[in-house]
Amino acid sequence: MVRLRRNPYIYLSGAFGAIWVMMAWSWPENSYFMFPVLAAAAVPISYRLMAGHTLPLGISIGAAVAGLLNVILLSAILTIAGKLEGPTMLPAGGAMLDAILLGLMGAVAGILLASINLLRR
Repeated sequence: MVRLRRNPYIYLSGAFGAIWVMMAWSWPENSYFMFPVLAAAAVPISYRLMAGHTLPLGISIGAAVAGLLNVILLSAILTIAGKLEGPTMLPAGGAMLDAILLGLMGAVAGILLASINLLRR
């Protein structure tokens, strides 16, 4: 059983999200592609840092879903405010879909980094 105590690293997801919102609010014509990835991946990675070892897949997926919800909420707020207007990597769908897909990629990366032992001895 994995026992998780208070997690100060969890605030990294919020910090990446806050920086993304501040930058998009100041310069809406630019795109900040890394912030959705970082905000989504920070939650499962922070739990792995707190546990000190790999996490069970269920806990990693739950943490990644929480990070992805952060990205969806922030991209919805930015879209409603008209501040997510930069160029996208997709031919159709707009900047919000772009941010959600990048957040999904970050969530998958976070699951992999939290669940797989990369340093096998």
